[in-house]
Amino acid sequence: MMLFAQQSLTADTAILRDHLPAVAHFDTGKALVARGRLPEAGMHFNTAIYLDNTNAQYYNARASVKGLLKNYAASLPDYDRALSLDSSLIKAYFNRGSARYFLKDFSGAISDLDRVLRAQPKDAEAWHDRGCSWMGLHDYKKAIADFSAAIDINPTYARAYSNRGQAHTYNGDDLKATLDYDKGISLDPTSAFGYLSRGWSRAYNKRFAAARKDYDKALEIDPKYAHGYYLRALVEQALDDLDATCKDLIKAQLLGDKEATEKLALYCK
Repeated sequence: MMLFAQQSLTADTAILRDHLPAVAHFDTGKALVARGRLPEAGMHFNTAIYLDNTNAQYYNARASVKGLLKNYAASLPDYDRALSLDSSLIKAYFNRGSARYFLKDFSGAISDLDRVLRAQPKDAEAWHDRGCSWMGLHDYKKAIADFSAAIDINPTYARAYSNRGQAHTYNGDDLKATLDYDKGISLDPTSAFGYLSRGWSRAYNKRFAAARKDYDKALEIDPKYAHGYYLRALVEQALDDLDATCKDLIKAQLLGDKEATEKLALYCK
């Protein structure tokens, strides 16, 4: 489905093109994104670009939709085009950095986020996301520094505490990690992420019973999180609870976790 192809327009798109200016399509697309209607939003951004291919905002918006649809590789040319039209469009650097992160181009993500932070040094989210990119490069000290900067700017940034906890875990400082995980959970006790992060850390340090409790809580909050069942299954396997292991691997597989399939073949014949 060539949703974003500029040369192939549907009949509906052609009709819209004939009756609305580019900016109207852009505004309609933004409204549709807010309502979660991403394919329709993409059509409107596509038409806006067809009508005016000199507006950087339109390319950034279309790329953002591709990112929301997890089509990160396809979003990069649009971000590149947006920035070639307007090199000061900081949002495009931020968004391209996110796309590069998900494509595991951590150095590219850091380069984009450097540009964001030079323009907006008080952007806590940019510090946090650059910290995640340093994590991808296994540079935990730099990750800790960036997560700390995010927390200094926004002391209630729960995810930054949890991710800094993970960096401390990898860096071998279990006490600081525990303090960060606990703080993240206290700030956002209804988020599965904090419990999953602390559970991972406890499993990493072979405290499997405690890890299982955290995974139980995370899955109580978010019962459709496929990888959470997979992670809990690994802990249950370590605790020699094969029945629970297989049940969680089956749940993980049914919810779409690809890693669960291999484990099922090994342990749950």
